[in-house]
Amino acid sequence: MNRPPRALSLYPRAYRAAHGEEIAAHYAESTADASRPERWREEADLAAHALRLRFRLTSDHSGGRALATAAPYAAVGAAVYAALAGAQLVLATTRPPVLHGGLPLVPQVAADVALTAAGVSTLAGRWRAARCLMLLGTLLLIMQWVGYGILLEGDSRPLSLGLALALVFGCPPDTPPVGRGQRRRTAAFAVFALLPLLALLLMGQLLLLESTFMFTSISTSVPVVLALSVLLAVEGMRSATPRAHATGVALSALPWLTFCVQWLYGELDTLLFCAGLLGAGALTMWARQLRRADRELDGGPLPR
Repeated sequence: MNRPPRALSLYPRAYRAAHGEEIAAHYAESTADASRPERWREEADLAAHALRLRFRLTSDHSGGRALATAAPYAAVGAAVYAALAGAQLVLATTRPPVLHGGLPLVPQVAADVALTAAGVSTLAGRWRAARCLMLLGTLLLIMQWVGYGILLEGDSRPLSLGLALALVFGCPPDTPPVGRGQRRRTAAFAVFALLPLLALLLMGQLLLLESTFMFTSISTSVPVVLALSVLLAVEGMRSATPRAHATGVALSALPWLTFCVQWLYGELDTLLFCAGLLGAGALTMWARQLRRADRELDGGPLPR
């Protein structure tokens, strides 16, 4: 006879009392002839579900809806960053993937390719593949960091990617961002985030600036935060849960603000400016909501 899953103890007490027997029976049935890795995977799924319920991060709660909003922007943001890092490495080296001094960067190149592919998968609506590719890219970057102790972008890159990965895997599994409207918004964000930064990169190469210049200042996050602020102002009102939507957009900007950890003494003004952009987007969304409510009360036509 199979014992109850250990993850059952992670569920909130009330939920465990109401559904504990059902969960244990389902676990026993699904793992009756399963191998040990399959049982571990089932335990992990139960533990993830239990923690979502305990911390109110399911799709029925505002926290889960905020993560569902943030996840695709975080995945595509990491892909934009990786694509620029890969392009920068190609432009900065004469024999890729070798850096100055002969240090090999094969894991980092592979990581950038995997992370870029994760963003493409997100835009294509293949969310499961995007999550797997993003995890692969993160592991490869850790190999580069631990094995060789160097990243072109400094210590901010692991923190930035870690935050993006947490947002991606925090998305509730029953609300994957695969809808056509969501993918259009994410594609618009990708275009408006990538083009200004790509122009900065190419300009830096033409002016013979330091090859890592665009990754050593929080100011490079301004175009990305501006794109997110516009999306918040334009699309937030159409959401059924505007507050969760606004929170999710703000969360998706966090990976781009990690430069402040090591450069805060000189970039506080830019950090405040980025916060102001997000605040302006939220206020615009709120003002449009008030206007819509007034029109509904007056019986006039609703703005689109």
